This record gives sequence, structure tokens and C-alpha cells, in this order.
Amino acid sequence: MATTPLAVRGLQTCAGRRQDVLDQLNWLGELSEEDHAVLVVSNHGNEDGVECFGTGPVTPADLNAIFLACAAPIVMVFGQCHAGVFGSVASSSRRAAVVAACSATQQSRSTVDKNHNEFLHQLYEAWFAGTATSPSLKSAFNCAKNAVRTDCYGEPHDRCEHAELHDPHGVAATFLL
Repeated sequence: MATTPLAVRGLQTCAGRRQDVLDQLNWLGELSEEDHAVLVVSNHGNEDGVECFGTGPVTPADLNAIFLACAAPIVMVFGQCHAGVFGSVASSSRRAAVVAACSATQQSRSTVDKNHNEFLHQLYEAWFAGTATSPSLKSAFNCAKNAVRTDCYGEPHDRCEHAELHDPHGVAATFLL
């Protein structure tokens, strides 16, 4: 079985300025239909999008404009508070799925030690470490959403129950690792 090389591109913006973030996403327009893209966002969020601290948020409309030029299927994973606000991006593109740590009106949760986003941690464990029942993103999402962790007092907590998968075109079922 032949494998496809994986290209990873990390985006870093020292000041977290809105235009810097948008400029660094322009490479998505260079991808072909044979490529696959996974965009993971972990920052602070608000009801309008991803917070860029003083320069305005990156909004669903901003991402829609960028993804119109992207020929590749793309999965966007948002771990910040109000992540579900980006669900509309999946509806506007036949090639996109959005995984959100919480709904548009909720806050996301940190791990008990407050060092990680709980949902992103669970999704990583399920998808990349192989604890899901299949290698698809959809299976990993279900595993992460249903994960029950123990808090610092030994009590079980379902910290990912409000995670959302916006996938009107079935992209997540075909995204395999």
C-alpha cells in the first residue's frame, strides 16, 4: 500500500494580529483536489470568532473567503470558546467539515491540570494515538465527545459533551489517517 507524504505547516503569529493570521492561511489556495488539509485552531474565542486581541477577530466569513480558493478537502478543528460559531463554514463548502470543542454559545473546557484544551486532547488521543474504533475523523470525534475523565478529586466528568461536528457533506467519514 502506498502512502501519501504528510506536509505539516505550522502557523505562528507573535502578536496574534488578525491580518497576520489571514495572510498565513493563503497557502490553502495552493492545494489541489488530491491534497487534504487539517487546520487546528487553539486560542481564545468570542461570539464573533477567534480573538486576535485588539485587531478584531478572525470570523467565519474570513475563513469562507479563504476556503473558496482551496480545492482540497479540509477539516477545521476549533478548540476555543464559542468554537461552534464556525459551523457555518462547513455548510458553505462541499469540501469542509468543522469540529468544534463547544457550541457557539458555550465555553470550551481545559483539562483538570489546566494545561490543555480537554476536547483537543481527547480528539488527538482518539485520532492520532489510535484509541478510536476506526481511523476516520468521525470515529475519533465520537470517541472524544464521549470521553469521561476523572477530575483532581477522583470524580468522573464529561467535559466534552457539548462538542459539535458540522459535516453536511460527509467529509469527516472519509478523512482517514
